Amino acid sequence: MRRHPSGFTLVELLVVITIIGILIALLLPAVQSAREAARRMRCTNNLKQLGLALHNYHAALGSFPSIPLRSENGYWLGWETAVLPYLEQTGLYEELDRDGQFNVAPNLAIALRVIPPGWTCPSAKPYVNWSGIGSNYHAVMGPGAFRGTEFQDRPEGWCGDCSADGFIYPGAGRRMRDIRDGTSNTLAVGERTYMRGGWLGCVISSGQSACVLHAKNLRWPINSRNEEVGYYYGDSDMPPGGVAAIEYNDTWFGSRHPGGTNFAMADGSVHFLGETIDFTLYGDLGTVAGGEVARWTP
Repeated sequence: MRRHPSGFTLVELLVVITIIGILIALLLPAVQSAREAARRMRCTNNLKQLGLALHNYHAALGSFPSIPLRSENGYWLGWETAVLPYLEQTGLYEELDRDGQFNVAPNLAIALRVIPPGWTCPSAKPYVNWSGIGSNYHAVMGPGAFRGTEFQDRPEGWCGDCSADGFIYPGAGRRMRDIRDGTSNTLAVGERTYMRGGWLGCVISSGQSACVLHAKNLRWPINSRNEEVGYYYGDSDMPPGGVAAIEYNDTWFGSRHPGGTNFAMADGSVHFLGETIDFTLYGDLGTVAGGEVARWTP
């Protein structure tokens, strides 16, 4: 009798497919976790390079950069422009009209065309809006915890106040000796993913009113949600029955990394702050001379 070659039965094939599916299900989270760890490491390195650039700027000019605030209406370039030469981007720095406004040539065309290396976190989604390609790294203006440490917005404005007790604020740049809480206990620059602006970081200013794209107050916890805090940008973002409470300078720090976000400290080190950090402690870290008892350890 002719013997037919043996093969797999349908049951055996189903068993093999099931086993392969289980193995994939077990391995996929580990692969994703490894990829996120690599992205977070790159993000940490970006902030370290930015912290080094800020210190080199201070060494060259005697202070850290500040937020430009002019009396005339305008869309003025932010503090990021000033540190470009210290990030090996002198060529790009020379292309910009640094005394001109953001939303006219050549500045807007440059902001929409290119973003310097290291200004975006690889875990975040690409972002482009009217102000250009969005950066993920914004400076800390402070919590506004002390009386007289804010530039008050005009009553009809929607930008919100600018806290002036943090690392970067409208006015003269901080000097190292101004950071009396200790540079290792002071937040300088952190990650943001919600409503971030173009990498040139323009400041929409008129007198003492300013919408700052690349520096924010510490008014909300890390990784807040707009539906929880009541921040809605425009009618399309607002749920039915919602109330628009637009305070542009108060949008929060946060990231796509699970559980928190990275911050560069004033000493140039980078640390990951969990989203469950005590909010009072978070505010203490945002001041440069609050005189708080140091309760935080890296």
